[in-house]
Amino acid sequence: MAASQPRRARTSAGAPWLQAALKALGLRLPGDSLQIFDASDPRPPDPTLPLLVVGLRTRTLARLAKERLMRLYPGDHTGTLLVHAGMTGKQALESAALHDVERARGFSSRACFFLPPISPEASPARFETLVHIMARLRAPAGCPWDRAQTHESIKGHLLEEAYEALEALDESDPAKLQEELGDLLMQIVLHAQMAREQGTFDISDITRGIVTKLIYRHPHVFAAGEARTAADVQARWHELKQQERAPDASLLDGVPRDLPALARSQLIQRRAANVGFEWPDLGGVLDKLEEELGELRCARTRDERRQELGDVLFVLVDIARWLDLDAEESLRLGNARFARRFRYVEEQARAQGRNLADLSFDEMNALWEQSKHSVSD
Repeated sequence: MAASQPRRARTSAGAPWLQAALKALGLRLPGDSLQIFDASDPRPPDPTLPLLVVGLRTRTLARLAKERLMRLYPGDHTGTLLVHAGMTGKQALESAALHDVERARGFSSRACFFLPPISPEASPARFETLVHIMARLRAPAGCPWDRAQTHESIKGHLLEEAYEALEALDESDPAKLQEELGDLLMQIVLHAQMAREQGTFDISDITRGIVTKLIYRHPHVFAAGEARTAADVQARWHELKQQERAPDASLLDGVPRDLPALARSQLIQRRAANVGFEWPDLGGVLDKLEEELGELRCARTRDERRQELGDVLFVLVDIARWLDLDAEESLRLGNARFARRFRYVEEQARAQGRNLADLSFDEMNALWEQSKHSVSD
């Protein structure tokens, strides 16, 4: 990705005091790719370029600037503080670590703080650093494992990381979710780096594409469109997506084949329902379930049973849609609930000094009923 351009603060680069400051610090414009950053500016600078912080009129502004910059720079990164720039007999330079800059004296409209650039690796909070790290890992002198990977070899990792993020969501664990989203983002950046090497696209194409799509599909936010409710937004979203499709395209085009079967079924049914192809009410779907269960009972061959079971599962997914539930999530939570209760049964058997396989079904079932009251859902 291209390096960000030097930023000018609201202070004019031609101001006499600023020219004196640049001279005192041994800097020049524009040859040093210097960023001039106002202490009150909330936008982040690029820490890999030289930075001059101006507007240090008060100690409070210096503290605010320090807090913003410490998200990008190590706290002990040392720079040069200049006070009373251009004032004969008062101008003074001193070395100061970023975390101590607010303790200095002499804050005024003529105070500024120069920070030399740092390496990308020293600023891990920036998205650009992640992109840089991935490019370095894939470079000829990088990591042998990373260099050996292809889109095909790591595609399973993308799915795995997505499921681990879902697990963190299910567990309502913010720290774990943060970590798993980072792992998922790493997979995206790695695929983007591979594509960049192949000359097909890069991370900027990905962000450009999704930003363009978000703006286009939210005219009620970015243009003259109007939407008062979430349902209005959803209806408009589907309308715009339909306009993007080719005239002879199916509504089901674009449903990923590699989705888990429940999730794919849910997406297929949702698209069909969006054009009115659905039962008039939940009762019709429940009746259909009874019909499919009857056909499953009557199935004789393996192929017939597989087909009828598929129909039963398909209708169950439709019931989930009618209940505004996610079938994949519901089953995932059901699996987790079963696992917790089954572990309780195992623990109780061990507490009795018995192997689980030695218990009768009735004994195991009795422990199972206990688990419903002893294990949190």
